[in-house]
Amino acid sequence: MLCHAARMAHGLAKRTEMRSVEWGKTVGALLQQVMSKEEGTRVVEGVRQECEKAMRPEEDEDVEESEDDLCNCELTLGYGTKILLANTRLHLKRGMRYGLVGPNDCGKSTLLRSIANGQLQGFPPPEELRTVYVEHDVQGIEDATTIIEFVMMDPKVTAVGVTKDEAEAILAELGFNSDKSDGGQLVTNPVTTLSGGWKMKLALARAILSKADILLCDEPTNHLDVDNVAWVTEYLKTAKKADGQALSTICVSHDSKFMDTVCSHIIHFEGRKLKTYKGNLRAFVEKVPDAAAYYTFKKSRLTFTFPTPSALEGVKSKAKHILKMEHVAFTYPSAPRPILHDVSVAVTLGSRIAVIGPNGAGKSTAIKVLTGEMPPTAGTVWRHPHMRFAYVAQHAFHHLEAHLEKTPVEYILWRYSGGYDKELAAQDTLKYTEEEKAMMARKVLVLTATGEEKKWVLERIISRRKSKKSYEYECKWEGQPMDNCTWMPLEKLSELGFKKMLAEVDIRENSKLGLSARALTTRHATAQLSEIGLDSEHAAHVRLSELSGGQKVKVVLAAAMWGQPHVLILDEPTNYLDRDSLAALALAIQDFAGGVVIISHNRDFVDEVCRTHWFMVGGKLQVEGDDEVDEKIEEQLGPTAYTDAAGNTHEIKENRELTKAEVKKMTKHIRDKIKKGEDLTTEEENFAIEYDL
Repeated sequence: MLCHAARMAHGLAKRTEMRSVEWGKTVGALLQQVMSKEEGTRVVEGVRQECEKAMRPEEDEDVEESEDDLCNCELTLGYGTKILLANTRLHLKRGMRYGLVGPNDCGKSTLLRSIANGQLQGFPPPEELRTVYVEHDVQGIEDATTIIEFVMMDPKVTAVGVTKDEAEAILAELGFNSDKSDGGQLVTNPVTTLSGGWKMKLALARAILSKADILLCDEPTNHLDVDNVAWVTEYLKTAKKADGQALSTICVSHDSKFMDTVCSHIIHFEGRKLKTYKGNLRAFVEKVPDAAAYYTFKKSRLTFTFPTPSALEGVKSKAKHILKMEHVAFTYPSAPRPILHDVSVAVTLGSRIAVIGPNGAGKSTAIKVLTGEMPPTAGTVWRHPHMRFAYVAQHAFHHLEAHLEKTPVEYILWRYSGGYDKELAAQDTLKYTEEEKAMMARKVLVLTATGEEKKWVLERIISRRKSKKSYEYECKWEGQPMDNCTWMPLEKLSELGFKKMLAEVDIRENSKLGLSARALTTRHATAQLSEIGLDSEHAAHVRLSELSGGQKVKVVLAAAMWGQPHVLILDEPTNYLDRDSLAALALAIQDFAGGVVIISHNRDFVDEVCRTHWFMVGGKLQVEGDDEVDEKIEEQLGPTAYTDAAGNTHEIKENRELTKAEVKKMTKHIRDKIKKGEDLTTEEENFAIEYDL
């Protein structure tokens, strides 16, 4: 009986169940069978108190004794079925600036959200301690909502009686009432027109107006340029409440310089416990050398692996241009002047390019024009016809917004289920206007296989093949059988106005070459995600809506790299990724066999991986640095076959121009066969047509 009671007591202690009533109902009830009720109660309570004392979290030595307590609570934190923190202590002092650090997916953002939502066990309620969660959270707002309207919609702002005039005064301090031509933003401008940096400043303005005791800042420097990072840093160092008392902060940030400058203490996740260290991040790393991964891109417990792109016809050196803009200008329809003008830049397989400039300068716009997501107003954009690129947008989560109920594996299977990248095919530049639809409904003069001239309507383009000088496309005509399909040259179809239909075929055909390494199966998709740092449990069984910001970025990156791109384009890749992940990303970029273009305000990161800088100044890109990597490329970078969505394997035929000697030899061979009356193979027939034999 006593042994049974002891096991019951151990079970309660293990579950951190310390309520007297529970011990009395279970352990006490058993002891009353071998001793009096009074004696059993006394023994049980004594054991319970000793267990509670033994399990009580120790006080950190580095907590300031001279300042007033804001919070001194014991807590346990879980997420789903996972225990993130168990029976630990959170002790916060007034006016201190805490940096919250820990390994990837340890629960940093979950802890901040639990505090902000009033869901953290033991944390003072909002009536006693006002907290505001600051994040880049202004997505999903209606197009017509203005900046001032958005601020005044916040219940935490209105709850403290802030007037519109007071709100406008605070917004003015952040540059929200100045002329937009001078780099500011009018408070009557729609929120949806703001760049990433301005959206983060707006989130900070709402937090300031909420008159919080503690600001909970989740990556406050995300999307901010150098000037705005300096402003946020200085504000958090000196911020005071309305009563003149210092404002306390808890920050999660992967910007080591920011953490060094702002933090007075570091709270570290250690074995499901929180431990506080006095000093900034540098001082913390000196005390805990194993945490150096939070401070450098050269050490990482993670490894990212990028696929090797396939060969590009005619590209024998990493110095050869495969993507370029020449004298490009771009103006938004409602804008009074161009945001880009006379931009001429190029990308190679050896490129490691950083695009740098202030918020709203047009960096993301330049990349969208470069990749074809938006057409230029003037100038030309050219890319190698077989080139594939992976694009991870500044707001990486937008890739996933329509798929939040899917798992990461399901998202990849959906995205490539048609045998091509559906996201590339959904670009705005490929959507038809009403005028284009009317034009494509017109009849086209067609020379049939029998030599007759017919006027038919183009139904769709089926495939493409290499011609002597360019490409030819197989056209299916409306109302005609497949036997009446004809081949037409690229130049003729472009002249007739079918450029978008041609682009769709190019995406589909290029995707075939990129989807060759793995069959589109759950097993291979899980493996792809694991190569970008997402474990199999999260990859196959957790919905996208339940993933952390860093995990979502890994999903987007893994999905983009599934197509084996020749160029990787990253818009603010350092947002949401912790130091371990950034170090792994930096090493993967250095080893990648293709070109890389990065937009980022994180100079530590771009200096680590980039040789060339494109500075966005006054609507132009000024190029500095050496992008010439004259390294010969292996004859065959990629595989020689691809597997379609149904699991069928197809040979990839090499698309290269024949030498004069090869043309001469094939010509003689075909003419000899014709002379002898022998049948030609399909390949020989195509050659005969191409070279007019």
